[in-house]
Amino acid sequence: MVKEFEKLKKKFALNNSYFKNRQHNAPNNPFEVLQYYKQLGELPYENGVITENWFYECFCEYQKKAGVYNSQFFTPPSTAEIIAEIVVENGFFNGKLLDACCGFGQLTKALINKGFQRIEAFDCDHQMVEACSDLYDNKILKVFQHDFEHSEGLSDKYSRIVSNPPYEIRELTIFLEFVEKHLHEGGKAILLIPMGFVDKKRPANLAKVLSKFSVEWREPMLEKFERTGANAEIVVLSKS
Repeated sequence: MVKEFEKLKKKFALNNSYFKNRQHNAPNNPFEVLQYYKQLGELPYENGVITENWFYECFCEYQKKAGVYNSQFFTPPSTAEIIAEIVVENGFFNGKLLDACCGFGQLTKALINKGFQRIEAFDCDHQMVEACSDLYDNKILKVFQHDFEHSEGLSDKYSRIVSNPPYEIRELTIFLEFVEKHLHEGGKAILLIPMGFVDKKRPANLAKVLSKFSVEWREPMLEKFERTGANAEIVVLSKS
């Protein structure tokens, strides 16, 4: 499919027009845009400046048309940088660092920018995994497809886990169970989760898993997610 992309005679601006007015043979979603970029070294829309966050910007614009699904509230750039800085401030030691539910790697990119050289990441969406693999140096990053709801396929433990996970109560409860299982003793999880979630007392299974953690730090997310009104905060958890 990539080989069928041709340089377009007429380009539309990304904001408000590209995904709405694109030509028939033009890339139809951010993943196809990434393949176009890999083949031709440019973006298929007008004024397609290749910034550090161009794929994030492309996806946010795409979601204006396609909507948000599977809790894909992608981490804004400044928030990703804050989370990476918190990892540094919490004294990351020589162990494994995991970006769980990585999407296309917003947190991974921020960690790479901080100089981390040993990062693993996973997502349940194979297209996200492929995009993350394409966007970042595979000498630093090991990225793989995995569903945390079936974590029996993953036996490793990690010194640090960072994540912007799904926000539905059921999924986030299961995710915290995953974190508790795969976090080393003395390890820490730095998570971007709904405001006040760690204070919930119900349902019982959520309260049970929250009781296994101590909240070491929390601060409100200063940026807003694109395409959603969800309010979130950054929390640092350790095993109780």
